Amino acid sequence: MRKISLALLSICFLLILFMPQSLSAQQDISSTPNQVDAKGRKQGSWSKKDSIGNLVYTGQFKDDKPVGEFRYFYQNGQIRTVLNYVAEGNTATCINYYPSGRKMAEGSFFGKQKDGSWSYFNEQGELASEESYTKGLPSGIWKVYYEEKKLMEEFTYVAGKKEGKWKQFFPNGSIKAEGVYRNGLMQGPAVFYFPDGQIMSKGEYRDDLKEGVWVNFKRDGSKESTMTYLGGDLIQEQWIDKAREKEVNSEMQEIGR
Repeated sequence: MRKISLALLSICFLLILFMPQSLSAQQDISSTPNQVDAKGRKQGSWSKKDSIGNLVYTGQFKDDKPVGEFRYFYQNGQIRTVLNYVAEGNTATCINYYPSGRKMAEGSFFGKQKDGSWSYFNEQGELASEESYTKGLPSGIWKVYYEEKKLMEEFTYVAGKKEGKWKQFFPNGSIKAEGVYRNGLMQGPAVFYFPDGQIMSKGEYRDDLKEGVWVNFKRDGSKESTMTYLGGDLIQEQWIDKAREKEVNSEMQEIGR
């Protein structure tokens, strides 16, 4: 019995002797910045500085994958980007900032590609545009805004290409222009308007270029001129309003002087 007790005491002494060292080694890799484990994987807190010592980013890794919050900085130390990683480092929410500290953009990444809805802001903090992505490819409805979130333009992406109706608007909300995209190119009829809703010009596009006869109108709805295009090149112009023709020619001569 005495021999067994002595053996147990010896084992306990060895455990006590080596346990602090083991714990200390584990603490070092998690608390000391920029560490890798025995397999060469990044672990714990990491940071990076540029060639002149400015902080580039700070963050945490687990088994070589980013976890939690990463912060990226401008050279003056102001926060440029905040990323919050989830799902084992595969997805992250993102906020970008102007040097002034105001929010510039907000959205999500899947891997290194934009995914889901993204919002962009001007330096006054107002919404400037809204975009949508599916694993890096533009998709869904995109919108561009004037100040005070007044809609300026709206169009749709399908599998990375513009598809379907395209519209532009005046600040007062009235329609400015409308047309149709097919496979990323403007195709078919398009109409441009005056702010009061009267048609200013209309014609057709073929593969993103004006094609055929385009008709231009005056504000009272009467025809002003017609222009004929071939592959986007103007090949013929006919003025119906002769007085306006003289005005335009005079304006062009003044510009050419």
